[in-house]
Amino acid sequence: MREAFASWAASENVYPLLAGFSAALDPLTAAANNGDVYGLAVACGGLHDANQKLGEALPSPSPEFNMAMQSAVDDYDTAMHYCQSATATLDPVGLQLTADYLAKGTKHIGEASTILDRI
Repeated sequence: MREAFASWAASENVYPLLAGFSAALDPLTAAANNGDVYGLAVACGGLHDANQKLGEALPSPSPEFNMAMQSAVDDYDTAMHYCQSATATLDPVGLQLTADYLAKGTKHIGEASTILDRI
């Protein structure tokens, strides 16, 4: 499994995609912590693009990893849709849903990371 996973990761440029995804989270976190709604809207667009690229790299040879990563991609995608709408209308419920789905996505990324450590 390790060799098949490594081959997949290399062919799909998974590690640079994960680094790009992680880098896209930084401005989102900063904007959210600073109450910067405009910055949040821009950061959500960047994370949406990074998330989409990550999702396009799936499936991997590991069904367990796929399940965790696809759940993360789906939750982040939902968060980005709420974010785009909520930042445009300053909707506090939408902003809270954004935060909730970001937290769910982050939980699934953690699960995928744990699985990756075992591969």
